[in-house]
Amino acid sequence: MSHVICVVEQGAGKIELTWPDGIGACNTYRLTEAQLELFQKPVARCREELDAMAQDYVKWVNASSDTDRKALNADLRQTCYRLAQAGNDVYKRLFPPAGGSKKIRKWLEHLRDRRDHGEVESLELRLAGDPAFPGTSCTT
Repeated sequence: MSHVICVVEQGAGKIELTWPDGIGACNTYRLTEAQLELFQKPVARCREELDAMAQDYVKWVNASSDTDRKALNADLRQTCYRLAQAGNDVYKRLFPPAGGSKKIRKWLEHLRDRRDHGEVESLELRLAGDPAFPGTSCTT
């Protein structure tokens, strides 16, 4: 099983993403200037939706009756949908179709497509400096 790691470093006017492939080789690309500005907007939206999802979940867990829980469940599902949309927007900006990210995107898609064989166990973002990401790790 693979543990996919991305080292993220934010500097003045850029974010650098380094993807070690597990055998010592690293692929690095940068988001700079206009790309970075376009990237930061969906990241902010993703943070907002993640916060809203957490708040809706707490309301759902603490519902006083089944009727309230059903009503809150609909709200929670909508919030989760908006979070998924925001995450997809982050993905599109993180891996634009052209440029240095193309090779990484293809590599990750290859790992994803082999998921039924247990290829990817986790994705970890190692953040350096002032991170521009709403989370650091997720497992599949």
